[in-house]
Amino acid sequence: RSVTPKVMTTCTFALIATFFVGVTKLVLGVCRLGFFIDFLSHAAIVGFMAGATITTVLQQLKGLLGIKDFITKTDIISVMHSVW
Repeated sequence: RSVTPKVMTTCTFALIATFFVGVTKLVLGVCRLGFFIDFLSHAAIVGFMAGATITTVLQQLKGLLGIKDFITKTDIISVMHSVW
């Protein structure tokens, strides 16, 4: 079974993103720079998390609804247009 280039690209992107998040957390922890998070407002953190949640849920609708021809873009407007 061969792996398609798109799947390989997606997996590679996920691994690279995970690696850089880990490096960032390590640097912030070692340098004791975690207090920078206190400068982010609660509204900014909640808004970011809500946006990420909405995007993830909309992307998962293709499998839930059984949509075969789904858009490859990840912006919310394109995904909503593809679902409805």
